[in-house]
Amino acid sequence: MFDIDILKNIKRKNVKVSGVESSVLVPFYKKDEWEIYFIKRVCDGSIHSAQVAFPGGKKEPQDKNAQLTAIRETFEEIGIKQEYIEIVSSLEPTVTLSSNFIVYPFVGILKSNKFCINKSEVQYIFSVPLEFLIKQFPLKLQQFEFKGRIFNTYLIEYDSEIIWGATARILNNLLEHIARGD
Repeated sequence: MFDIDILKNIKRKNVKVSGVESSVLVPFYKKDEWEIYFIKRVCDGSIHSAQVAFPGGKKEPQDKNAQLTAIRETFEEIGIKQEYIEIVSSLEPTVTLSSNFIVYPFVGILKSNKFCINKSEVQYIFSVPLEFLIKQFPLKLQQFEFKGRIFNTYLIEYDSEIIWGATARILNNLLEHIARGD
């Protein structure tokens, strides 16, 4: 049985990185068991088009900090208001391989899973049971082709969804903290 307090005790390492600042929310929700939500981005030709991701995006001038970027983007993409998100920790930043974004991940517990999807950005939302993810740790590095490029990346499949790239690196980092119990 997963103890949610592990997430509250994550000890993030300080990492120096550079790139276009962005943030994501790693959204936890408990139905019968804990699960993590992911989004499938719309296929619009953009650099991260049609990829599985955590809700999030680029920092905007009105965002006072990276955490507020994650919260704003989560609301814009899946309609969860700030008062329904409890940020419990953050993870080490991750740089995207294809777009030079520096992604600041925040771990949050959702108090509601009543989503209002922004169809211009998100095709759909799906969840993966945390216990399934824990059993997959450490994620395996694999070669993966996307838009004609070959990436050597962590990759995990669940119900025909492929989680790879920065999202999989963030997930593997999270699972490492959970495995260590910190």
